[in-house]
Amino acid sequence: MFAGGAFTLFYLSLLLYFIRRQFDLFSYIYLVSALYFTPAFFGVVTDASFPITLEDISFDSYVFYYSFYFLLLIFSEFSNYAANVSIIARQHSPINDRAGRLVLENMIIFLRFGTPLLLLGSYVVMGDLFFESEKQVFLDNQTRLYTMWQQCACLYCFLSFVGKKWRDLFIGLLFAGVDLYIGFRGVVVFGILCIFLFYGLRANKSRQFIFGFLLLAVFGLVLSAIYKAVFVFVKTGDSDTALDRLLDIDGFLESVYLSESFITQKIFNVVVQVDFSIPITHVFETLRVFLPWLHIRIFGPPLGFNDYFQNELFPNIPWGMASNIWAEQFALLGWGGLFFMVIVFFVGVFFLNRKILMVFSQNRLIFSLLLVFLTAPAVMFMHRNDLAFELVLIRDNVFIFAGVFYCSRFLASWRISSRRYLFR
Repeated sequence: MFAGGAFTLFYLSLLLYFIRRQFDLFSYIYLVSALYFTPAFFGVVTDASFPITLEDISFDSYVFYYSFYFLLLIFSEFSNYAANVSIIARQHSPINDRAGRLVLENMIIFLRFGTPLLLLGSYVVMGDLFFESEKQVFLDNQTRLYTMWQQCACLYCFLSFVGKKWRDLFIGLLFAGVDLYIGFRGVVVFGILCIFLFYGLRANKSRQFIFGFLLLAVFGLVLSAIYKAVFVFVKTGDSDTALDRLLDIDGFLESVYLSESFITQKIFNVVVQVDFSIPITHVFETLRVFLPWLHIRIFGPPLGFNDYFQNELFPNIPWGMASNIWAEQFALLGWGGLFFMVIVFFVGVFFLNRKILMVFSQNRLIFSLLLVFLTAPAVMFMHRNDLAFELVLIRDNVFIFAGVFYCSRFLASWRISSRRYLFR
């Protein structure tokens, strides 16, 4: 409990620094990383087993948490002195890009029709399994179409909000509701993160956005715990049990402790404690994500970090436990390799931050939307994925955005050449 309290004070002390600087990608990382480092504030972690057993976070884990934020602070301060692009970026706004807004409108129109078609295709392929109450059964039968639909639905919500197309945003929220009903939160969370980062980068003052995000994060964690406690009963139509779970404080706390953040940090805690290691050949498994899709048919899917640790460290957990990119780097290269990868990450963030701010300053709306769409979810969810999954997420989002962009250009050309304006 003392360790959790000390870490909370440390985190809040950094808040005094970040509210005084312009909002940028480092500010965003400061905020969203806390969502997956939530167990550090409580001082305990747990796995996905029943009954729930709480375990104190080790000293070694706290060394990493403190080091992560110290490095974040150092690179953030270095970013301030390296180039004063943050002020330049606020002198203009990509939302004023007239040509970009026309492209944005066409992308929204394409998503208005393409997104429901992907959802329909996913339902046709999966059949009755689409409404399966057991989430694991759905995951075992999930198709590529559904994943594409989730990414398009997120992009649809994001672009509709930026373009102020409120009818389309309402449709996107309906899609988010479908995703929630099935048992996922990706569309809602990805959409909110993209909107928050885009408008945070446009803001002149950081304080309102940071405090607003902290309130939103607390509210989101509460809703997430409630959702996790009742969604199975909602899907099965058992409203009485769902209501009982809502009124059960112990059930609510149980849902909090079974959230992803507590489980993923449990992975890191155990991997560090037992000095777990994996073969260096795992690097080649990770790089396979860049090979053509056909190689999966020949050699099978690449091994993820979860394939190494779960059977050995958590043999009693029958379902997937997600992953932890920092535990993966520790298992590959030890403490030296872990901190080297953290530094590499922040060096990449430094250059990406400069690029994003410069693109904003140049009024390049579509490029701004692309960078935010790639960055917002990737930075947030890297703490619960391994490196291969993170690369796949970025790769797929690039393909989705590019596909929508070029298809919308074709749509625009067709509308102009045929002089048909049925889609307005």
